[in-house]
Amino acid sequence: MASFPQAIEKSNDLFNSTEHGQVTDEQAHDQAVQLLSNVEEARGFFVALLTGQSAIADAPPRWLIEAMREQINVVAELLAKNLVMSTATKLIHERKGDAAAAAGSQTVATRTAGIIKKLEAPGLQSALTQLSSAVDDRLGEKDSPDSSWDAFLRKWGYDLEQLQAMKVALADCRS
Repeated sequence: MASFPQAIEKSNDLFNSTEHGQVTDEQAHDQAVQLLSNVEEARGFFVALLTGQSAIADAPPRWLIEAMREQINVVAELLAKNLVMSTATKLIHERKGDAAAAAGSQTVATRTAGIIKKLEAPGLQSALTQLSSAVDDRLGEKDSPDSSWDAFLRKWGYDLEQLQAMKVALADCRS
């Protein structure tokens, strides 16, 4: 198993090799499945994918979507977290007047939403629904039991504006 930094490097190598025609779609798929097989490597994979310069993030190829579907048990939670965290972080950067950082966070949110919409995976929809319920609970709009999603939201101390932005982003991605 690769470390987080190694997974970022391996993922960037994969994206570069794919874009330059150095690997087949089947080889790319197999490498992606391996990188998405555990949380640590998958976190590195998504950092490389969502924050990097690769065009793959903006137009995910079939091999990538299929690899994510095969590893949906790992991928679902990470995509849900990436969506809401980048949405919330954008607001923090805007408040600080850091337009470049806010644009970077918006790029991550947009790419994540695009991938979520392409995946159309039940496991992912379940994670989004659960997270949406936890956001509603934090907004005082719904009384849901404590969950890992509620703990996640409490841990980061998101404010009302951030939670409302998350609610919109989640609603836009739920089918």
